[in-house]
Amino acid sequence: MYKTKSHYTMLRNPNGVWYYYAYDETGKRVKRSTGKRTRRTAEAEVRERIADGTLLQMHDVHELRHMTFAKFAEPFWKWESCPEIHGKLV
Repeated sequence: MYKTKSHYTMLRNPNGVWYYYAYDETGKRVKRSTGKRTRRTAEAEVRERIADGTLLQMHDVHELRHMTFAKFAEPFWKWESCPEIHGKLV
């Protein structure tokens, strides 16, 4: 039986971090971490991902492993794209 894209199941790892199982368009069950330690914030994260349409997206691990520090830190040196400055201004 195919589940909807918004269907998910929440579980907690032994280290206290919540993760969820969801189904992709082929019906395959995939596991993703929320990175949150409380159920309330984890569920809020999952609902936000559903609203954004990013419930099943994942970082490209190959790209992250081969990224240099200079490339990673590039947005931090630009006022308009620095996530740290944006967070403080908000």
